Amino acid sequence: MNYGCLTISLSILALAVLSHGANLPSNKIVENKSLEHCFPVLKPILKHFIELTAAVDTTNELNKKINSLSGTIKDLESKLAIAEVQLKSKNEAINAKNDLIKMQSQLAAASSKDQDILIKLKDEQIADSKANINDLKKQLLSAEDQVKNVEDVLKVKSREAEDKTKELERKDDIIKLKDYEISHLIEAMKNKSDETNELRTQLSATDTEIGALNFQMKSNFEKMTDKEFQLLTCIATDSCLAGCPSDIYKIKLPEMDLFEAPCNSSGWMTIQRRKDGSVEFDLDFKEYKDGFGDLAGEFFLGLEKLHRLTKDRPHELFIKLGLADESTSYAHYDSFEIAGEEDNYLLVSVGDYSGTAGDALSELVGSVFSSVDRPNPKDCVTTNTGGWWYSKCSYISALNGKYHEDGKCPEFTGIRWITWEEDNQASLTFTEMLIRPKSQCTF
Repeated sequence: MNYGCLTISLSILALAVLSHGANLPSNKIVENKSLEHCFPVLKPILKHFIELTAAVDTTNELNKKINSLSGTIKDLESKLAIAEVQLKSKNEAINAKNDLIKMQSQLAAASSKDQDILIKLKDEQIADSKANINDLKKQLLSAEDQVKNVEDVLKVKSREAEDKTKELERKDDIIKLKDYEISHLIEAMKNKSDETNELRTQLSATDTEIGALNFQMKSNFEKMTDKEFQLLTCIATDSCLAGCPSDIYKIKLPEMDLFEAPCNSSGWMTIQRRKDGSVEFDLDFKEYKDGFGDLAGEFFLGLEKLHRLTKDRPHELFIKLGLADESTSYAHYDSFEIAGEEDNYLLVSVGDYSGTAGDALSELVGSVFSSVDRPNPKDCVTTNTGGWWYSKCSYISALNGKYHEDGKCPEFTGIRWITWEEDNQASLTFTEMLIRPKSQCTF
């Protein structure tokens, strides 16, 4: 092998390396891509230079040229040493670049994981968004249904509003008509008011006339009182009439003033009544002659009236009796008559007896009437207990005696009538004597 040629080849190689390395800045790390481009270029060059070395061995001309270059070998060797240092620096730069690439790869791997996490989060967000979108769609559908329902309701309301509008228009027409009628009525009322004022004026004048007429009527009424009395005297009856309502009626007897007496619907006239002790019966002869008391309560009609009623027309006598225990009885006589004042109202007749109370009046026929100021017989205690007919001090009856509410009284001092039991002298709490003309229906 020709070492001269080898030397020349190495020199050329060094020049080639220097020619490539001269372009690199000293102490600067060459990027990975530049080194990758250098080695593929260097390899064919070396091969080419080996071929050239072989060619130099065979060509003397090249030897001459190499010899001429020997002077520069030392310079080339020096430059080669420099190139080796630069190559070492380049190798260190390549290693640093590889570490950087590795680090970038790790960083890229880490970034990839973060991206996966981000993608996963994005996917979850997308899923949530899809769920929200589905919910919104459902809400939208529900809202659309509600809108449709509202539209239907609005249509119904619109129709109702139209109907109401028509109804209001109709009522408006009615109101207008009523207003028209009211205006006419107001006008008519004004006319009526004028007429009323005129009538008031006339009424005032009429009131004046009425006042004058009332005064005239009062005067005429006072004048008519005597005429009315005369008229009542003409139409008054001499006894109670059967069929008339029970009431107090006016009675007119010959040669006697008009008087009042209680009558019932059966034609009976009440001439005496005791029921509560509200009227005092222990009175003198004159008061029994004229009568006293309250026709609606306790009273005695009067001996003179009884005489006038019975002297010309026989009367029946009916006596109602009641005890404190509310038990009742009665005595009926078919011919009752009393004499006049000149005979001290002697008991002329009582007729036949019938009833449940017992006969306590027949024994008294022929007896004169006795009072506190005219006792008869004068020596009898019984004659001092109220006006009545007494005979030989008999105490079998005394309907005008002293009143006792409980029906109990000392002997001879109370209202007496013989009772159902023999020798029973119990007092009465209720008595009523009634008469009616005998010509009417019998009892």
